[in-house]
Amino acid sequence: MSYKKITTIQSVATILTLLFNIIIHFCYGMEMIINCSLINSTIPAQPRKIYAAGSGLDMLSQPDTISEIIALSGKEKPNVLYIGTATYDAEEQMNIQTKAFTARGCEVTALKITHGDPGINSMCRSVENADILLVSGGNTLFAVDRMVTVGLDQIIKGAGNAGKVLCGGSAGGIVWFENGHSDSGDPVSFLNPNGPLFKNNLTQKQLGSAWNYVKVPGLNILPGLFVPHFDKIESNGQRRNVSAKQLLR
Repeated sequence: MSYKKITTIQSVATILTLLFNIIIHFCYGMEMIINCSLINSTIPAQPRKIYAAGSGLDMLSQPDTISEIIALSGKEKPNVLYIGTATYDAEEQMNIQTKAFTARGCEVTALKITHGDPGINSMCRSVENADILLVSGGNTLFAVDRMVTVGLDQIIKGAGNAGKVLCGGSAGGIVWFENGHSDSGDPVSFLNPNGPLFKNNLTQKQLGSAWNYVKVPGLNILPGLFVPHFDKIESNGQRRNVSAKQLLR
C-alpha cells in the first residue's frame, strides 16, 4: 500500500472520529435537555398538590396524614423522594421521617445535596422518578440556600407544576411559600444533628440562647408567610406567634 493511500485512510478515519464525537456530544446534550424537562415546566397542574404542616414529626406520625399524602399521588404505593438537606442529610433523620411511607410499601430514595452537588442531570432523574417529594424539617435557611446554589429549586418548582406531590412539615412546610418564620438562628439546629456550618464541639449552653427568629425566603411556590409551631416557645423564650405578628408589621 502506498504512502498516499495510507495518508488518505488516516484522514478518513480522523474525519469519522470527529463526526462520531460530534454525534456523541449532540446526543449527550439532548439527554441533558430531556432529563431537565422539569425546569421548563412552567404551566402548573391544577390544582397543585402541596401538603404543608407546622410540625414535620407530628405530620409524619399520623396515619391519616400519610394516607392523604399518598392519595394525592394517585397511586397505591408511590415513589417517595426524601430531601433531607434541612437536617444535613443525617441518615437517622431520614429513617425517622420516612418510616411511615416505607411501612405502606412505598419505595423511598434520598436526594442528598448537603455536602456536594450531584449535578442537574442526576437531580432531574431523581425528581422525575418520584411521585412524592418529602422535604425534611430542620434548618430552613441552610436548606433553601443549598437548593438554590445547586439548582434544585428550579427542578422542584417544575415538579410541582407537573403535578407531583410536594410535602413536609416545619422547614419542610416553609420551603413551599414565599417566606417563612424560622428558628434557623437557633444554635441547636446546627448541633442536633451535627451541622456542617458550626463548630459541633460546642454545647448549646456555650453558644447561649440569645437568638432571634428570622424571616427566611422559601421557594416561592405559594404566596404568604408560613409560620410553623405557631404557639411554641423556643429556647430563646419567645413565643412564635407573637414574633410572627411582629414580622408582619
